[in-house]
Amino acid sequence: MRSIPSGSSNLRNERVASSTHARPTSLGSPSQRQGSTEADLVNSVRDYAVDIAQHAADHGAQASLYASDEWATHAQAILEELIEIGVRFTAEDILSVLEPARSPGAMGAVIRRAARAGRSRCVDYRPASRVRARGRILRVWVAA
Repeated sequence: MRSIPSGSSNLRNERVASSTHARPTSLGSPSQRQGSTEADLVNSVRDYAVDIAQHAADHGAQASLYASDEWATHAQAILEELIEIGVRFTAEDILSVLEPARSPGAMGAVIRRAARAGRSRCVDYRPASRVRARGRILRVWVAA
Protein backbone atom coordinates (compact mmCIF):
# COMPACT_ATOMS: atom_id res chain seq x y z
CA MET A 1 0.00 0.00 0.00
CA ARG A 2 1.38 3.40 -0.97
CA SER A 3 1.60 6.12 1.59
CA ILE A 4 0.37 9.59 0.71
CA PRO A 5 2.88 12.36 1.37
CA SER A 6 1.72 14.76 4.07
CA GLY A 7 2.01 17.82 1.82
CA SER A 8 -0.08 16.38 -1.04
CA SER A 9 -3.34 17.93 0.14
CA ASN A 10 -1.72 21.38 0.01
CA LEU A 11 -0.59 20.77 -3.57
CA ARG A 12 -4.11 19.71 -4.52
CA ASN A 13 -5.58 22.82 -2.89
CA GLU A 14 -3.11 25.05 -4.74
CA ARG A 15 -4.04 23.42 -8.07
CA VAL A 16 -7.74 23.91 -7.39
CA ALA A 17 -7.23 27.53 -6.34
CA SER A 18 -5.14 28.31 -9.41
CA SER A 19 -7.42 26.56 -11.91
CA THR A 20 -9.48 28.53 -14.40
CA HIS A 21 -12.73 27.41 -12.77
CA ALA A 22 -14.06 30.03 -10.41
CA ARG A 23 -14.86 28.98 -6.90
CA PRO A 24 -18.56 29.28 -6.04
CA THR A 25 -18.76 32.69 -4.44
CA SER A 26 -22.21 32.20 -2.92
CA LEU A 27 -20.89 29.44 -0.67
CA GLY A 28 -18.19 31.68 0.77
CA SER A 29 -14.74 30.77 1.98
CA PRO A 30 -14.16 28.23 4.78
CA SER A 31 -13.43 31.06 7.24
CA GLN A 32 -16.76 32.70 6.37
CA ARG A 33 -18.60 29.40 6.82
CA GLN A 34 -17.21 28.68 10.31
CA GLY A 35 -19.82 30.82 12.07
CA SER A 36 -22.64 29.71 9.79
CA THR A 37 -25.35 27.36 10.87
CA GLU A 38 -26.18 24.23 8.92
CA ALA A 39 -29.36 25.90 7.65
CA ASP A 40 -27.31 28.82 6.29
CA LEU A 41 -25.07 26.41 4.41
CA VAL A 42 -28.02 24.48 3.02
CA ASN A 43 -29.60 27.74 1.85
CA SER A 44 -26.32 28.83 0.24
CA VAL A 45 -25.99 25.55 -1.62
CA ARG A 46 -29.63 25.72 -2.73
CA ASP A 47 -29.20 29.29 -4.00
CA TYR A 48 -26.05 28.29 -5.84
CA ALA A 49 -27.83 25.33 -7.47
CA VAL A 50 -30.69 27.59 -8.56
CA ASP A 51 -28.18 30.02 -10.11
CA ILE A 52 -26.52 27.18 -12.03
CA ALA A 53 -29.88 25.87 -13.27
CA GLN A 54 -30.97 29.35 -14.39
CA HIS A 55 -27.69 29.86 -16.25
CA ALA A 56 -28.10 26.50 -18.00
CA ALA A 57 -31.70 27.33 -18.96
CA ASP A 58 -30.65 30.72 -20.34
CA HIS A 59 -27.83 29.15 -22.34
CA GLY A 60 -30.13 26.48 -23.78
CA ALA A 61 -32.77 29.07 -24.64
CA GLN A 62 -30.27 31.23 -26.51
CA ALA A 63 -28.94 28.22 -28.41
CA SER A 64 -32.45 27.21 -29.43
CA LEU A 65 -33.22 30.71 -30.71
CA TYR A 66 -30.18 30.72 -32.96
CA ALA A 67 -31.17 27.35 -34.43
CA SER A 68 -33.68 29.06 -36.75
CA ASP A 69 -33.58 32.84 -37.02
CA GLU A 70 -36.54 32.97 -39.42
CA TRP A 71 -38.74 30.93 -37.05
CA ALA A 72 -37.72 33.06 -34.04
CA THR A 73 -38.45 36.28 -35.94
CA HIS A 74 -41.92 35.03 -36.90
CA ALA A 75 -42.63 33.84 -33.33
CA GLN A 76 -41.47 37.20 -31.94
CA ALA A 77 -43.81 39.06 -34.32
CA ILE A 78 -46.81 36.98 -33.22
CA LEU A 79 -45.88 37.48 -29.57
CA GLU A 80 -45.60 41.25 -30.01
CA GLU A 81 -49.01 41.31 -31.68
CA LEU A 82 -50.59 39.43 -28.76
CA ILE A 83 -48.93 41.77 -26.28
CA GLU A 84 -50.14 44.81 -28.21
CA ILE A 85 -53.73 43.50 -28.28
CA GLY A 86 -53.55 42.79 -24.55
CA VAL A 87 -55.08 39.29 -24.53
CA ARG A 88 -53.99 36.39 -22.34
CA PHE A 89 -51.92 33.82 -24.21
CA THR A 90 -49.80 30.72 -23.77
CA ALA A 91 -46.93 29.25 -25.75
CA GLU A 92 -49.48 26.84 -27.19
CA ASP A 93 -51.45 29.73 -28.68
CA ILE A 94 -48.40 30.98 -30.54
CA LEU A 95 -47.35 27.49 -31.63
CA SER A 96 -50.82 26.89 -33.11
CA VAL A 97 -50.02 29.53 -35.74
CA LEU A 98 -46.40 28.53 -36.43
CA GLU A 99 -44.81 25.46 -37.92
CA PRO A 100 -42.96 23.39 -35.30
CA ALA A 101 -39.61 24.77 -34.17
CA ARG A 102 -36.44 22.74 -34.63
CA SER A 103 -35.70 23.04 -30.94
CA PRO A 104 -38.27 22.24 -28.22
CA GLY A 105 -37.11 25.18 -26.10
CA ALA A 106 -37.35 27.82 -28.79
CA MET A 107 -40.85 29.07 -27.92
CA GLY A 108 -39.96 29.35 -24.26
CA ALA A 109 -36.89 31.38 -25.18
CA VAL A 110 -38.96 33.87 -27.17
CA ILE A 111 -41.48 34.31 -24.35
CA ARG A 112 -38.77 34.49 -21.67
CA ARG A 113 -37.01 37.27 -23.58
CA ALA A 114 -40.23 39.33 -23.65
CA ALA A 115 -40.82 38.73 -19.95
CA ARG A 116 -37.29 39.77 -19.00
CA ALA A 117 -37.67 42.91 -21.08
CA GLY A 118 -40.77 43.74 -19.03
CA ARG A 119 -43.21 43.49 -21.93
CA SER A 120 -45.18 40.49 -20.59
CA ARG A 121 -45.81 38.81 -17.24
CA CYS A 122 -47.18 35.49 -16.05
CA VAL A 123 -50.69 35.79 -14.58
CA ASP A 124 -51.92 32.20 -14.36
CA TYR A 125 -51.24 28.54 -15.14
CA ARG A 126 -53.29 25.97 -17.04
CA PRO A 127 -52.82 22.47 -18.45
CA ALA A 128 -51.81 22.16 -22.09
CA SER A 129 -54.55 21.10 -24.48
CA ARG A 130 -52.33 19.60 -27.20
CA VAL A 131 -52.17 15.80 -26.94
CA ARG A 132 -48.45 15.89 -27.67
CA ALA A 133 -47.89 18.11 -24.59
CA ARG A 134 -49.41 15.41 -22.34
CA GLY A 135 -51.22 17.86 -20.09
CA ARG A 136 -48.13 19.67 -18.80
CA ILE A 137 -48.69 22.97 -17.06
CA LEU A 138 -48.35 26.11 -19.19
CA ARG A 139 -47.93 29.67 -18.04
CA VAL A 140 -50.59 32.14 -19.10
CA TRP A 141 -49.06 35.47 -20.12
CA VAL A 142 -50.43 38.99 -20.56
CA ALA A 143 -48.91 42.36 -21.47
CA ALA A 144 -47.10 43.96 -18.54
